[in-house]
Amino acid sequence: MIESNRTTRTVTGPVSIGDAGSGSPSGLLDGFPVYGLEENGMEITNADLDAFHGHFGPTNQFPTGIYHYHFTDEDPYLNGSGYYGEKGWVTQ
Repeated sequence: MIESNRTTRTVTGPVSIGDAGSGSPSGLLDGFPVYGLEENGMEITNADLDAFHGHFGPTNQFPTGIYHYHFTDEDPYLNGSGYYGEKGWVTQ
């Protein structure tokens, strides 16, 4: 379970890093999901992302849209200037 004082998300089953259109996302400590290098068949670069290394948009898991992070092959690779949401904690 990933918890923050903004939201609680329970992740069950295997967690993989995939593109925003497939797989189960993992999440950072603010509860927002993390996806891989691609979204809708296009490679994501730093220029596509905000200062926190994420953006708002639809994914297969959240078709109406959600803020989400991406890994990239450019520095800072993940999680730029802190968190978009408030950092929480992880419990088992």
